[in-house]
Amino acid sequence: MKKVLLLLAATVLASCDFLNSLESIASSNNAKDNRIYIDDASLVKVENPLPTPKKNINSFDEIVYALDYMAFYQIDKAVTFNIDQSKLTGLEKTLLEAYEKGDIADVYNCQFSISPADNQFTVDFAISKDIASRAPTYVPTNIFIAEADYVYDKDKPMDSGLFVLENGNYPKVTVSTSEQLYYAAMHHYQPVPEDKGNAKVIYEKAKTILNAVTDKNVDEFHQIKAVYDYLTTEIYYDDDTAQATGDGLSARQAFYLEGVFLNKCAVCDGKSKAYALMLNMLGIDCYRQTGKNAQNKAHAWNIVKYDGAHYLSCTTYGSPSPTTIGVQELGEVIVPSYNMLLQNKTTPYGNEWGYTSTKYADIAISETPYAVFDVMDRVVTDKESFASLIDQYKASANKKISFQYGGNDQQQFENDMRTVLSDYNGIQLLTTPNNTGPLYQVIFSQAQE
Repeated sequence: MKKVLLLLAATVLASCDFLNSLESIASSNNAKDNRIYIDDASLVKVENPLPTPKKNINSFDEIVYALDYMAFYQIDKAVTFNIDQSKLTGLEKTLLEAYEKGDIADVYNCQFSISPADNQFTVDFAISKDIASRAPTYVPTNIFIAEADYVYDKDKPMDSGLFVLENGNYPKVTVSTSEQLYYAAMHHYQPVPEDKGNAKVIYEKAKTILNAVTDKNVDEFHQIKAVYDYLTTEIYYDDDTAQATGDGLSARQAFYLEGVFLNKCAVCDGKSKAYALMLNMLGIDCYRQTGKNAQNKAHAWNIVKYDGAHYLSCTTYGSPSPTTIGVQELGEVIVPSYNMLLQNKTTPYGNEWGYTSTKYADIAISETPYAVFDVMDRVVTDKESFASLIDQYKASANKKISFQYGGNDQQQFENDMRTVLSDYNGIQLLTTPNNTGPLYQVIFSQAQE
């Protein structure tokens, strides 16, 4: 029986507008001699390594882990695995699906060689050396309108007790790259950054940011909100990278943690990795997903576990492109929304989420979005409660207050809001798509008396 060769072009990087196509090409190839197996001690030489994959593969999940392990350690030698063909049928399709499901594997081009007669397959990654080497070519200057209760206290003393991942009984894994860092945290390992590489500086910056926006005494919901607030009100979307094509995409830092923590400018993939890193550092389960919609557009987003359920959460959709809101003092600004904080698959934009993914597809997303405005105590029912809310935050400048209407006469309420706001200057009222009831944002472009 002939040996089959599958060449897999890396899907690499999910931007919000494109994804490189994944191709498989079947042909014959002569068997390689002197095969290396994954348990060869020379392949990985670090303290606190990830658990070594099994040499004898018996399940789909074991293949996924083996591929991620090789990509994690950037093993660029051809490595052979034994398989039980009675448990793994249709191996060509299985390998392709495992490659797509991996958390790191699809960053690199990969070649699979299948030897059915020998009950073996061989994996050979083409490891790119320029991953995350290119910083943005431009820096956006639009103003973010942060929530009135969003606080970034850079002078707060560092509280190491905030970082559950470092204070629990989690196994340690040594990391040096940003991909290793986010993968380790997302899989509940305590990252131990080496002095070389970007992992150390990024990990320390992530700690500094988390310490500035939240603390260990805050409940889990508000910790999630704090990280969501940071990623939607501090990180610009890299439109230049999102529109780019070509073979050099893997070098653009916007796809990685570097984009968020070194440049404050990233596409959805970089933001989703940062979301996964930061929440897991706090001990909150958060997974990165990538997928495509019916128009073949790719995207990266997250699954967040809260209060026993899993929710879709997207900091890219939660922080839309600059919007002209008609306030002369501010002009074109970026106004984030909580409509994608803890969401189900029926989006506030009037349609199903639409993106499908093989990553963590076994996690069931809650059928209903979480009632975030109830928890935030931001459900307004009448003119008086609206006036009270405005009075509470009227001293803000370049801030917003988000709230949900919970009454029975929306038209009358909107008339009442306009009446209340007529007494102030520099205030703008926005409506925001939401599938749990009318959602509004009041923007304070200047402090009120």
